[in-house]
Amino acid sequence: MSELRVPTLRQEASVDYIGGVLTGSIFLPPLSSLHSGPPQPDEWINQPETFFPFLPEGAERAIILNKERVRALTIRLNPGIAIREDDEPFALPITVICGDREIRGSVVIEMSHQHTRLLDYMNMRSVFIPIWAEDALHLIRKSCITKVFETEGV
Repeated sequence: MSELRVPTLRQEASVDYIGGVLTGSIFLPPLSSLHSGPPQPDEWINQPETFFPFLPEGAERAIILNKERVRALTIRLNPGIAIREDDEPFALPITVICGDREIRGSVVIEMSHQHTRLLDYMNMRSVFIPIWAEDALHLIRKSCITKVFETEGV
């Protein structure tokens, strides 16, 4: 059976899902439908499609994972993935408790100046929130978060 292939940008990642943790690669589209260039990883993960391909480390063929079973997807940062380059984003250092995991990093709040509270950010309609750490981007499913709070620094 022949498959049609579309261009993608391969990105190393680990997936913490209900049932375990996998390391390998995800595949981002080369162009965003919202702006020029590739989509930000949080933009990609929050798309309405339920399933995505994942190539486990050492495997020859990708498997299909269900986003609804993903607690966190962690992408190692490299020159191809950059923190948002908006004019003046408001970065807020936070700690997230997600099951037995504690994740520290910053969220970039891109809302009006009246809505820069962590509560406003957490109540946005996205399914996953991006947490930027020094060397990784954590995409955390909000429904798996048990606690989140502002921290002094990361």
